[in-house]
Formats: sequence, structure tokens, C-alpha cells
Amino acid sequence: MDYFWSEETDIPAGNGYELLGAEHLAVLVLLISVTIVTIRLFRREPDSRKHFILKVLAAVLPVLEAFKICFLIRIGHMGVGYLPFHLCSMSIFLYPVIAMFYSMHSNPYDVKLGTLDIRAFDDLIQTAYRKNKS
Repeated sequence: MDYFWSEETDIPAGNGYELLGAEHLAVLVLLISVTIVTIRLFRREPDSRKHFILKVLAAVLPVLEAFKICFLIRIGHMGVGYLPFHLCSMSIFLYPVIAMFYSMHSNPYDVKLGTLDIRAFDDLIQTAYRKNKS
């Protein structure tokens, strides 16, 4: 933990995990396990709570990225490689867009998060037909 906030180039050689070494693989297994448990707990939540959690995560991701960039600028280690233009960084921008569109177009008739039900389209068509008729 001595080098937790340190830049990779500031960490002396020999510290940290060996790539695909025992410690590295153990941490990967731990992170996968935590992810699976988190997904299972999330699925048990009511839809209203799921929507709230998704909106909070959508707001937090860009804020954390902005914090990271500001922190790197402050300590003088900001470089082009840290700009969020990598494939792994795309979720920082795509997830809030997906969450926003999901909130705008979510289906109130279906209990599954993110699935479509034809009844929602039928209701939409009926409403539009009634408006055009009057």
C-alpha cells in the first residue's frame, strides 16, 4: 500500500504483482467472485432500486474519470496515454448514454430490466391513434 497512489513509473522495480503470477491470478479470481456476487445481489433488487443504482453509476463514471485526469495533472504525470480514448475506456462514455436512453425509453409493462414487451408498443400505437382521431 506504500505505492497505492504512485504512478507506475515511480514504483521501484520488483514491487507489485508479476504478470499472470500467483498473486495476480488470485486477485483476478477475487474480482470475478465479487462481480458475480454483486450481479446476483443486484438482480434481487426491485426495479425502482435498479433504476436508481444504474443512474448513480452512470453519473459516477465520468466524475471518477474527470477526478483521475485532474489528479494526474496535479501530480504532473498526465500524458496522452491517460486520455480516455482506449477501448477499455469506452464504457465511461457509453454507459451513461445507454442508461439515459434506457430511462427515457424503458418499458413499464415488463418486469425484466432492459427487455421489450409488445404490449408497450400496442399501448403507444393506441395512444397515438386516439390523439390523431380527435
